[in-house]
Amino acid sequence: MVFSSVMSNRDNNLNLVRFVAAFSVTISHAFVLSSGRLYDEPMRATMGMSLGDIAVDVFFTISGFLVVGSLVRKRDRLGFLQARVMRIFPALIAMVAGCVLFVGPVFGKLPPVEFLTHRSTWGFVVRNLTLVKSVGLGLPGVFTKLPWPGIVNGSLWTLVYEIRLYICLAAIWWLVKLLGVVDEVRAIRWICAAIVAAAWAWQIALLVSPLRDSHGLVDPVPRLVLMFYSGACWRLLGGRIPLDGRIVAAFLVLTPLLLVLGKTAFLLGYLIALPYLVWWVSFVPEGAIRAFNRWGDASYGIYIYSFPIQQVLVQSITGIRPPLLIVLGGAIIVTLGFLSWHLLEKRFLPTSAAASK
Repeated sequence: MVFSSVMSNRDNNLNLVRFVAAFSVTISHAFVLSSGRLYDEPMRATMGMSLGDIAVDVFFTISGFLVVGSLVRKRDRLGFLQARVMRIFPALIAMVAGCVLFVGPVFGKLPPVEFLTHRSTWGFVVRNLTLVKSVGLGLPGVFTKLPWPGIVNGSLWTLVYEIRLYICLAAIWWLVKLLGVVDEVRAIRWICAAIVAAAWAWQIALLVSPLRDSHGLVDPVPRLVLMFYSGACWRLLGGRIPLDGRIVAAFLVLTPLLLVLGKTAFLLGYLIALPYLVWWVSFVPEGAIRAFNRWGDASYGIYIYSFPIQQVLVQSITGIRPPLLIVLGGAIIVTLGFLSWHLLEKRFLPTSAAASK
């Protein structure tokens, strides 16, 4: 089958793919939060990327695909941005409230009144509910003695880039309209393709340079831009590409061979293969697997609630190991994620959008 024949089908596996990606972040964080050592995450040492990194790339790929489709279909910039706000902020507000009103006072070392009136507490609230420049990762006196100290929710950093990419996409549409381009969709297609090319060049330049952060990691921003706009290009330009299980098998066979050549070779192959694998899994397998859609989309809730819940467990159970943190934390996180979707998140979405999630 070709991609155009299935990409608009709402009966797909996107909910399941996002669920697996969100829970993969929980698994990845369990190793780091229980030990405090970044390279205890098994995949990072061997592949140069953690399971959580891959999961975030899946999210950004799917996001680019879905939001550019929404923008092109509705052709309403303000409506597009409003829909993005309604998808991100209800659960985000609930998470911030839970951290400030429960996690901080109960698991922090400051008296409740001092904690709630502390300048840094309100900085956490303001930064995380505006997402303008940066997010607040920590709260005063909270989790200061843990293996990964002082961080209440380390997952939030990706939301800033998600918001910026949404705004960039809306700005592209506005610019195309302002210039009076006759075929607006065609113009957006090629602008998105140009951004993908630029992001590829940016990523390669970083890989061959000696620049690394304090943990020895490459800046993830060009990878996120590349994944988001790759998803957009699949929506706008990938209609005739076949979704073939033999190509999937070839990618899977080549992966260990690329690892033999080195982490850089693996990453370059991975950046090509990941979107294809996401779309094949999302749209090709049928049958009982599609029944997962009845459960709804808990992925966003799982993603933003998991980090503070895991930190609470690390503080509450001395010496907790990754398997228990995954199983016990996962049960709480998944339950909360589905409750968040059904009781909160989907109520802020249009009926059609909620049904397709």
